[in-house]
Amino acid sequence: MTQSTVKSTGWAQVFEAIADRIPVLRGYRAKEGMRDVDKILRTQTAERMARIKNGLDEVKRRLTEKGKIGMLDQIDRLTRILGKLRDIHRFDAYGYSGYFDPVKVREQELERIYRYDLDIVEKLEALEGSVPAIEEAADTEAGLRAAIGDFEASLGDLEKAVLGRKEAVTTL
Repeated sequence: MTQSTVKSTGWAQVFEAIADRIPVLRGYRAKEGMRDVDKILRTQTAERMARIKNGLDEVKRRLTEKGKIGMLDQIDRLTRILGKLRDIHRFDAYGYSGYFDPVKVREQELERIYRYDLDIVEKLEALEGSVPAIEEAADTEAGLRAAIGDFEASLGDLEKAVLGRKEAVTTL
């Protein structure tokens, strides 16, 4: 997990950093609503992943129209990885236990999960910016390869964050 922009400790500060980036979460600050918040957060981030995937599909369509089909297999592979990550993240277990749940999530564990959530949001922001760069770089084969490589590296970072979160929740 990369160094987050949040330096303070405590799950509440990490959650607030996430809520600042996901508008629908701004109204949730009470611990009692965390299960709902977790679901909303994962739904929102999964929708962002779907939009990025759709953006890649659109780039593929435009590249095909321009006759630049050499890298389409690579882009296809990246869209499949992104779709898999979206499904893993969307349907992951809850990061917060309810009052009557047999397994309780301690504050430290909750903070760890929220740090992963924040990392996922930050990685998605980087990916969103790199989709247009692929099409802009399509003028040259080398530029296109570099832009796809940058996207792939960012996607690898996202994959580490999503799988790290899944492991953190699973090992509770």
